[in-house]
Amino acid sequence: MATFHLYLGWSLIGIFSIAFFWSLGVWIARRSRIGIPFWWFLRLGAFLFVLQMAAGILMWTSGLRPANLLHIMYAALVFLGFFAAETLKPGGSWRRLYLRAGRPFYEPMVAFLLSLYLLGVAIRAFTTGLGYP
Repeated sequence: MATFHLYLGWSLIGIFSIAFFWSLGVWIARRSRIGIPFWWFLRLGAFLFVLQMAAGILMWTSGLRPANLLHIMYAALVFLGFFAAETLKPGGSWRRLYLRAGRPFYEPMVAFLLSLYLLGVAIRAFTTGLGYP
């Protein structure tokens, strides 16, 4: 189970890296929208995160603990990042509130910052799980 959890961690870092460069490329190209496939790609990451969280809970109940309990906090921050992604996607509640207020919403920049956040927090979750400070 620990190996499965480790490989899921690597795959999440890979997905967030792809999302980071995808959104950066769209932002640099000055496109106004990033497109629905990006948001579905993040949902794939959310699905893998749910699998990883289930594996982590099974490891915890079997007596395996992360080397540093900050690992749990960073996992919770990844979860919050996915919550933000769901509310900022096209049709999401935060996005609707923002647009209703009459403010411009530049989707590529938001997607870039969100994927940067997810990548950074996932790397920290990975490293604290391995025992690094």
